Amino acid sequence: MIVAAALCAMFFAPAPEKSNTPVQLSISRTLAVSSVLLLLALLVVLPIVSQNSSNSSLMLFDSFYRIGASVFGGGHVVLPMLENEVVANGWVSLDDFLAGYGITQAMPGPIFTFAAFLGGVNQLDIPVLAGAGISLIAIFLPSFLLINCCFYFWQNIAANQAVQKALLGINASVVGFLVAAFYQPILTNAIDEYWQIVLVLVLAIVLQRKLFPAWLLVVASGLIAGLLL
Repeated sequence: MIVAAALCAMFFAPAPEKSNTPVQLSISRTLAVSSVLLLLALLVVLPIVSQNSSNSSLMLFDSFYRIGASVFGGGHVVLPMLENEVVANGWVSLDDFLAGYGITQAMPGPIFTFAAFLGGVNQLDIPVLAGAGISLIAIFLPSFLLINCCFYFWQNIAANQAVQKALLGINASVVGFLVAAFYQPILTNAIDEYWQIVLVLVLAIVLQRKLFPAWLLVVASGLIAGLLL
């Protein structure tokens, strides 16, 4: 879907305005090449090794590494993938998954830190701190490896008009992924009564008008739900 969006934009989108802000990055060719080779090697080797091993820590690392390597765009796009890996496999209960997502919204930083919560509440008999550390490192590692490669080559391709137009389509497709992630698993699993719909709408208006910080709204919604349930 991302590739299709990029191709559509390359053929039909108008040329974007040129940026006047140069990007100066100092990444060596050796670091860029070694990073992308390690990224690809782990993508191939980890699934093979984990499928032929009963090591729970290795399975956890493999799942979160693959998720981190395949996500593009906003962090919420990762939610369906996380649910498919940890909930569908019985590693984390759906209630814990949704509760952790709510808590993550009150925390600063990227939503990828949700991985630490999921690793900590795992049902694979992995200790809490170990599971959290494995999951957090695994989901962020592909980004660090990939960004080395992208930084090295970006200065050469950033001015290419076809690449700029493709990015317009890719960014638009991410909006669709975010809508899909909001519907499944959040909307379909977290809202099943009318009062919850009203609560969501009210909190959305309050958040949009910036009357209260997001973390306070998360706490408030939890207290309201506790009183109503």
